[in-house]
Amino acid sequence: MSTSIDRALMAMSLEEEDKPFDMPDLPEFCSCENNVLSVIGRILNPEAQKIANLVLDMPRKWQLYD
Repeated sequence: MSTSIDRALMAMSLEEEDKPFDMPDLPEFCSCENNVLSVIGRILNPEAQKIANLVLDMPRKWQLYD
């Protein structure tokens, strides 16, 4: 299955004649502003990395304090 997905992705292209899509400046499209401090990620070694410890330690590592 992954090879068919790989082939489909390689067949896709962004051509110069494709028109860019302009996102309207409406409240329902303001997810960037609403989620500016959101983080999406994955723990790569869940047996050794505890999610609770990581979440509590992130502000210190990023030097963000209240």
